[in-house]
Amino acid sequence: MPYPRTDLALELHERAAYNAPSSAGVTKEELARGESTVTRIRVASGASDFGKPPGVYVTVRFPGFLSEQPPDAEQAKIIAEELSAILPKTGTVLVLGLGNAQITPDALGPRTVRHILTTRGRERLGGVQLREVCALAPGVFAQTGLEAREVLSGLLEQIHPTAVVAIDALAAGDIARLGNTVQLTDAGISPGSGVENSRPELSADTLGVPVIAIGVPTVVDYNQEAESETVRPLSAAPSMFVTPRGIDLLTERAARLIALAVNLALQPGLAPEDLVYLTAE
Repeated sequence: MPYPRTDLALELHERAAYNAPSSAGVTKEELARGESTVTRIRVASGASDFGKPPGVYVTVRFPGFLSEQPPDAEQAKIIAEELSAILPKTGTVLVLGLGNAQITPDALGPRTVRHILTTRGRERLGGVQLREVCALAPGVFAQTGLEAREVLSGLLEQIHPTAVVAIDALAAGDIARLGNTVQLTDAGISPGSGVENSRPELSADTLGVPVIAIGVPTVVDYNQEAESETVRPLSAAPSMFVTPRGIDLLTERAARLIALAVNLALQPGLAPEDLVYLTAE
């Protein structure tokens, strides 16, 4: 039986179990941060059989996103610290919200961008030095007829960022991962790959600047998940993806949490409560 598809390096590591050929060039460390768990997986350039490009993959697992409260500042700080460790320390940063804003499980990127503090053209705020930040939700090819990489190729020539932070919804292999997992990586991203709609890769190799991807799993493959749980799959139906009942709340909660984390990493001189106020809709 094939494994369920997944965008999570942690799940690939768990599947490997870990036999010697697959473990070559891959290391893992895990630490507890209060109720949260941070796992760092490093994939060396020679680990071609792991299933992920070389880079650092950080997974942060939280109790859950299903809360109507404002984003948790302590959770956001954990993500911000991990992001800061792989983000260039200076220069303009472009935050990219990937996905389709009209489809809730795919709307994480566009919703996150709405809460990013954009500062291009402003050097200071209340005496605090600001880092220059731009944000864009380019839509998807079916809406615009443009690939995200095509949109970026001209944009990067105009703003010359030192990094791109790309935010997108992910697919998990285990339904238990939905709504409690954030993955960060410096290896870039292939939008849509988790749901078999892979678009051109966004990475340092294709864009010429570091691309840091942040995502939250919002869907799992139903047929493969059903098989793994010995539940009768919809064998006569085409491949289907399932999502939690509270997906709208989950996506909005995740978007606000990731936005706060990105804002904290890019504007360390501002307090979490100030950033929430400045980016409220």
